[in-house]
This record gives sequence, C-alpha cells and structure tokens, in this order.
Amino acid sequence: MAEDLAPTFTYEKFNEYTESQTQECIENDCEEWTDIEKQNNFVQKLTLVDFWSGQTQFDYESYKTSWEVKEETKVTRKDGAVKTKTRIRKQKFRSTENTTSDYFTFDQILNSHDLGLNDKRLIQENFLIAGGEMNYISWLEGNAGFGGGSFPGFNGVIIPGSNIPAEYMEHYLSAEKEYGVDWFVLASLHFVETGFSTHPTMVSSVGAIGHVQFLPASWAGWKYDIGGGSVPASLDITNLSVIKGGGGYGVDANGDGKADPWDVADAIHTAANYLSKSGYSKDKRKAIFNYNRADWYVEKVMNNAQKFKDAAVYKPADGVPAYGENLMRPTQASVSSSYGMRFHPIHHEMRLHSGIDLAAVGKVPIVASADGVVARSKYNGALGHHVMIDHSINGQYVQTVYGHMRGRNVRVGQTVSQGEFLGFMGSTGSSTAQHLHFEIHVGGSYNGARSFSVDPAKYINF
Repeated sequence: MAEDLAPTFTYEKFNEYTESQTQECIENDCEEWTDIEKQNNFVQKLTLVDFWSGQTQFDYESYKTSWEVKEETKVTRKDGAVKTKTRIRKQKFRSTENTTSDYFTFDQILNSHDLGLNDKRLIQENFLIAGGEMNYISWLEGNAGFGGGSFPGFNGVIIPGSNIPAEYMEHYLSAEKEYGVDWFVLASLHFVETGFSTHPTMVSSVGAIGHVQFLPASWAGWKYDIGGGSVPASLDITNLSVIKGGGGYGVDANGDGKADPWDVADAIHTAANYLSKSGYSKDKRKAIFNYNRADWYVEKVMNNAQKFKDAAVYKPADGVPAYGENLMRPTQASVSSSYGMRFHPIHHEMRLHSGIDLAAVGKVPIVASADGVVARSKYNGALGHHVMIDHSINGQYVQTVYGHMRGRNVRVGQTVSQGEFLGFMGSTGSSTAQHLHFEIHVGGSYNGARSFSVDPAKYINF
C-alpha cells in the first residue's frame, strides 16, 4: 500500500536563456548594438505532483530581466579610446502553484482491501488525531465514490457486462432517465436485494416484498401502517388512488393501470422514485442509506454499482466516423489547434503543443480511440479530468491521452473497447474553452518532455 500511495513528480524543461549584445564606441561616437545572440540554458522545473490526496500544479510565467551593461576599454588610438560595451539579460520564470484535493486514488486503494465506510472513517479519525489534515469522508459523501463520476441519461447504447442479466437493462435505463438515478445503482439494489429476482420467495424476514424489497407501507403509504411496515390485508397496495392517497412511492411503469411490487418494471422505477425523493441528486450515499438504514448496506450497494459500471460498454449514439488504420477519431468536433510549436494561450510563450485540440459546443461524447487498458483516470490542474489508455497496436506500445473532460466514466485498470464512452468534452484544468486535447504517444508513455508524442493527424483522418 505504501508504494501505491507514494507521490509522483512531473518535470518539464524551461529555457532560462541569456541574450547578449555588444557595441563599440570611440569617444561619444557609438555604433549600433549588434544583433542579439542567444545562449540557451534548459533547466528542469517541477510542474506537477500527484499525491494520495490530490495534486499540486506549478505554473510558470516567463519574464526578462533588465539589461545589465558592462564597459571595457580595449584599444587606445590617437583619435580616442575604443570602448566595447556588452549588455546581457536573461529569461526567468515566476512560479505559482495550485493544489486540488482528490481522494479517488486513495479510495480505490482502500476499496481493493475491502474496507467499508466505518473503516474509512476510522482511518480519517486516526489521521486527524496524529495531526494531519484530511477531508476524505466529506469528499466521499459528496462524490459518492463512483470513479470518474456518472452520466445519467447517456445518449447511446449501454452494453452490460456478463454480471448483469441483459433483460433488466431496459428497466434500469428507463428509470434512470425518468428519475436521474444511475442505472448501475438500480442494478446493484436489484442484485443486493434479491439477486436479480432469483430469491426463492422474494419476501424478507421483516415482510419486505417484491423484486427490490419494499415494505408494503413504504409502497402504498405509511398512513396505512398497522405496525412494522405492514398494512391491512384488505388494502390493495397496487391501486394508484390508494398509493396517491397514502403518499406512497409505488409507480406504474408499464402502464397497466396499477403499481405492482411483483412486476419488475414497476419495482425498479419505484426504487428510483424512492432514491430520487431521498435526495439522490445531492447525496447518493445518504439516499442509499435511507433504503436500508445501514452503513454496510451502502458500501455493498456502492461497491457492486462500481463493478457494474466498470463492466459495461458505452457506445455513443452519434458514432465517430473517421478512422485511421488502427485508431478512430475520439470525438465529433473540428480541429481548433494542431500539433507542433505554438504560442501558449495561458503561459504566453512558444511551447510544443503535443497533441491536437478538437472543439465543439454542447454535450459532446469522447470515446476510446482503440482497444486498451486505462492507465490513468484522474483530475489535475493541467489536463483537468483526463484519461490515458495503453494500447498494443501491431505489436507496438501506444498510449492515447484525452484531456479537459467534464468527468470520467472509466477507472484505472479497466479494459475498454474501441469507441467506448470515456466522458463528455469539457474545459477543466488549464483550458480557455470547451475542447478535447488528444495526444498519441508511440513507443513510450506520456511524460513531462512529451518525448514520445507524435502528430495525431498522421494516424487518424481529422
């Protein structure tokens, strides 16, 4: 674990060059200064530190020192002394730093050791007692712990992994669209409650019933409760007027005129309705806690939801038409900046633009350019929300980079297929407008010097 938590450091080269000119003068008669001579001096500067609780980005702004003039008398002639003036100035850099908290990597490591929420709280409490600073639990509760975020209402085809019965996907997705509750959370509830409706009776020891285990009083309304969540046997809990009158959560999803906890469509939509009214959009963990009133239950649902999310393949509806020989275009957008040296819009100096920028407005999907394994999925101040994918193409190592996204739909170690959804185009990190910064590295991975970067336009038809 200690090795996994060790910080990583990124360095880039900066040119602290020296400029010089000379001038000869006889008495007060001086020639023009000579052309500027430039002597390069490349130095390594720290640009990014990734650590267990976030990242610190160092930005550098260049400036030039004032001219320093030195005089030297070289020759004395009868018409006067010949003086040589030399003046020099240097390019220097002012640094600023920005630290962003992000406990995603830390949370992944703890999850790999099967630690639950109480374990995580204990870790934070011990860390605080030892004098450290940590906001991990607040981050966890605010982000729900889903790697890279979630995308309710995804416009495209979602192919579930083999761990989810495909026949239920239409109900998860339609409920997600209606109530804004992530489909993989609904799938997880369904799995945790009844093993995807394989429980022999689908009746719990406390009287909860149906595919997602609702107490009859929760389904129809607590005004009908006669104790322990039960209702009178004569009460028709599928009657929509009864549910409305009791303030229940039951939903008629299939349009047959009744809300039946034994109908899978009605049950899943009712679960989504309950989570939505429990504040899912603001605090996912709290909403899930309300479903069963237990921390262990929240962790079980969350962990399985993450597994279901990771195992699914997302294919955007619009498609991405342009292919190279082995790589496909990562999004539908126009090229706004090509690969090569350019004047940096933020740092205000000439730098290598080690990728290509693709710009569009609206909710624009980003997809994997080829089959591969996610090497990085995180946020930092430079690339914002970004993903890096390792590929093997014709026996050669290739890495693709996708920067400045709104969020991330994949996590480290996840296998992705060509055209699989990674996230939406955004303007996070060091960015001036919405776009995708896309890089290709051949024979090596992304590094501060971008030493393996190549022009994407040589590999993909843009």
